Amino acid sequence: FFYSLNNVGMQSSPNIIFCNSTINNLIWPAIAQSMHLLGDKVFFLGRDSRTATKKHSYDSTVPFDVIKEYLKIFNTDFIGSVLLRDQHMKEDLAKAVEEIKKTNPSFVICPSTGLTNVDIVNALHEANIVTPVVWTRFEFSHLAFLEKKKLKTHLFTNSYTRAINTPINKNFINDISSKLGFSQAISTHEVSALSALQLWSAAVERANSFDTDKVRIALQDNILIDTPQGPLTLEPSTLYARKKVVLVKYNDFGVLEFLWYSPYPLYPEPYPNIRP
Repeated sequence: FFYSLNNVGMQSSPNIIFCNSTINNLIWPAIAQSMHLLGDKVFFLGRDSRTATKKHSYDSTVPFDVIKEYLKIFNTDFIGSVLLRDQHMKEDLAKAVEEIKKTNPSFVICPSTGLTNVDIVNALHEANIVTPVVWTRFEFSHLAFLEKKKLKTHLFTNSYTRAINTPINKNFINDISSKLGFSQAISTHEVSALSALQLWSAAVERANSFDTDKVRIALQDNILIDTPQGPLTLEPSTLYARKKVVLVKYNDFGVLEFLWYSPYPLYPEPYPNIRP
């Protein structure tokens, strides 16, 4: 099974290939670069979507706990935090606005997902908060619900952006645009799904077989592929992807520009050893 969504790195299986990023090779480098660019007063704004019948979710306390441990490396901690609960979204958003105003952070790190992100952007804009927000799961398809001017102080991190200036990405964008139009949003999950197909194809060629066991062994044999998001290979012991990561923001012309681009694919670490 090729899994193309981001995840918190708290799962693994010899039968699952994780083609997208986890906390330590996406969120953590984004925080490190943002601290370098903006300062070390970090505010955490997340979402806790767990319910009585859905006790496990990416939108949970896991990113909060892991990032909190990572920050200890820099002898710092969150100066404030709010976890938005789905059943109490309105009052929790109001609390977040007040806490951000009170603590005046260097930036807000936000690993929230889905249309909740639209609500967050609108709430911060209505409160005239210009504190930079660093998004780790912002979908640009949500721009259909937002004006870009509301995002002028925001930063975005992911393993893909259409601003990556390589021949393979240009060709990929042209293919998408010819079918769906240039304004079509392209998510990192879609590009990771394409990477999954490329990985499988390369493993079949390496194994010279469609046999599942032989393909699985080939996937652990340091296969390197070129993708629209850059070079990608798998960590043999975990089958998590080594991927490059970007940190971007909108310039005055409403175009995404790079603030940082990792020079090489970053090592994935599920079950990070910062805590037993």
